[in-house]
Amino acid sequence: MSLLNRNSAPAFPLSSGKGALFALFFLLPGCAGDSPTHVKRTFMRMDTVVEVTLVRHRHTRDEIRCVWEAVDSTLKDWEMRFSQTNLKSEVLVLNQRTDSVVKVSGELARMLHDARRYCDTLGGTLDFTLLPIKELWGFGEQGGPERVPPQDSIRLMLRNVDYRKVAVDTLRRIVHISDPAIRVDVGGVGKGYIFKRIGALLEQRGFPDFLIVEGGDIFCKGTRGDRQPWRIGVQHPRKSDRLLAQLPLDSGALVTSGDYERFFMKDGRRYCHLFDPRTGESCERNQSLTLWAMDPVELDNLSTGMFCWDPDSILAFVERRPRLQCLVVDSSGRLLISSGWKSRIHLNE
Repeated sequence: MSLLNRNSAPAFPLSSGKGALFALFFLLPGCAGDSPTHVKRTFMRMDTVVEVTLVRHRHTRDEIRCVWEAVDSTLKDWEMRFSQTNLKSEVLVLNQRTDSVVKVSGELARMLHDARRYCDTLGGTLDFTLLPIKELWGFGEQGGPERVPPQDSIRLMLRNVDYRKVAVDTLRRIVHISDPAIRVDVGGVGKGYIFKRIGALLEQRGFPDFLIVEGGDIFCKGTRGDRQPWRIGVQHPRKSDRLLAQLPLDSGALVTSGDYERFFMKDGRRYCHLFDPRTGESCERNQSLTLWAMDPVELDNLSTGMFCWDPDSILAFVERRPRLQCLVVDSSGRLLISSGWKSRIHLNE
C-alpha cells in the first residue's frame, strides 16, 4: 500500500543493528523565492546509511555545501574513533590494552559512564561488554557464520561479560577494567551521541529544522517545509512491504529495535542479534519495540536494554515516565501502546 501522493518524497527504509523506520515527508513542488524547500544528503558511514534532511530557508548553495562537508567530516571522525576494527579506533585501543587503567577521550569516558548508569537502571539487561556473545552467535562487527552455539560455550563466554568490571572516571578520563578478558562495544549505545553532535552542528550552522535517520534511529527538530510535523512510519515487523503505524514528530528521537533486521532461522525458531546479557540467549519476547524521548542518548540505551523484557513490563516502565512513549509488538503480534501515544499514533489496517 502506498502512503505517498504525487508531491511526496519517497519513503526510505533504513536498516542496521536496530529495526527499521520510514521517514515520510512531503516536498513542496515549485517552491521559489524565500519559500522553504527540503535538501537531503545520504552518507554511507558506520556500516549503515545516514540520511540528513534539512529545511532550506534563505540558505545559499555554499552554506548548504559547507554543512554537508561538516556533517560528513563528523561522521568520518566518529566512525574512525569508535569502531571495533579501525586501527585508529579508541575502542580498539581500549580493548587491546596491556594495563587495567587506560586514558581515553572525554567523549568515550562520558559514553561508557552513561552506559554503565543505564546498565544499572535496567537491571543488567543492557551490557556494553556483550561483544563476546555477539561474536559467538555470528553477529559481531566483522560478521561470521551465524549459528546456535552449545550451552557450554555460552556459559563459558558469559564469564567475559560483566559491565560492573568497568569503572569510569570522567573527570580524569580514565577507564579501569579489572578483568583482561572484558571488551567494550559502544555500537549499541553510541548513536545517540552522534545524533546530538550532528543536531548541534546543524543548529549552529543556521538549520533549526532537520531530520536525521540512521538505521532504526530518528532524531529531528522543528518542522517540514510546510510547517507541519515530520511524518514517521514504523516498519511492520513481519511484513517488509508494509508500515505498522504512522505518527507525527516535531522534536525528539525515535528508535525501533526489532528481531527482523538481523536474524537467522534454525529448526523453526528465529534467532536475532539482540541478546539477554544475563543468559547469552537471543531475545524472543518481542518482535519490535519503538520508543520516543527527547534525549537520543537515553533512547539508544533503553531500546537496546529493554528489548528482552516482558512487554507488559516495558509498558509499565514507560507509563511511569512521562518523558517516554512506546509501541511494542510482542512475540504473538499483540500491540501495546503507551497512553500518551494512543491519540496520536495511526495504526495501519
